[in-house]
Amino acid sequence: SMSRSCIGGIEIRGQEYPGQLYCWLHPDYWGNNYFQEAMHLAAQIYFSATQAIYFTARVDHDNMRSYYALKKNGFADYRC
Repeated sequence: SMSRSCIGGIEIRGQEYPGQLYCWLHPDYWGNNYFQEAMHLAAQIYFSATQAIYFTARVDHDNMRSYYALKKNGFADYRC
């Protein structure tokens, strides 16, 4: 039988969060476009279920891999 395991998670939280997007992906699965696929689906669901026209993400200053993944998916820079 095939076993299933969780390889990551993604959530778009309410606008009261400074970074609405929360996501993680197990390092064994990096580089396989799973993040892009999950982002696309989560954004479609979020925008169809809300009146929102954008959502935010927050990345630690030393997490360049996540930063570039977000940029690749259309996020713009905004630094506080």
